[in-house]
Amino acid sequence: MTALVSVVNILGSSRIAANLPNAPSWAVSGVLLLGVLGLLNVAAIVAIWTWRRWGVYLLLANTLAIFAINLAILGGTAPFQGLIGAALILFCVYRKWADFE
Repeated sequence: MTALVSVVNILGSSRIAANLPNAPSWAVSGVLLLGVLGLLNVAAIVAIWTWRRWGVYLLLANTLAIFAINLAILGGTAPFQGLIGAALILFCVYRKWADFE
């Protein structure tokens, strides 16, 4: 599902950005970048599923980048919701960190 939403972001970035009120001029590029980062998140989750540490680092980097873009485009409290999912995954991974490669 995440991959599908990411592809929709990539293909429809200009239309999505055009419908955002008060969006900055770089919103089209931002929405396109969100689509690419979403696909990278899928790769990160697969890597975490196969016990790879780089997947955790990629997920953290992507989460922070997505948070920054969403905060700049949307503002308000909506971008903070994206941090919850990453926090839950990190909480689950923390106890098994020694088992990761």
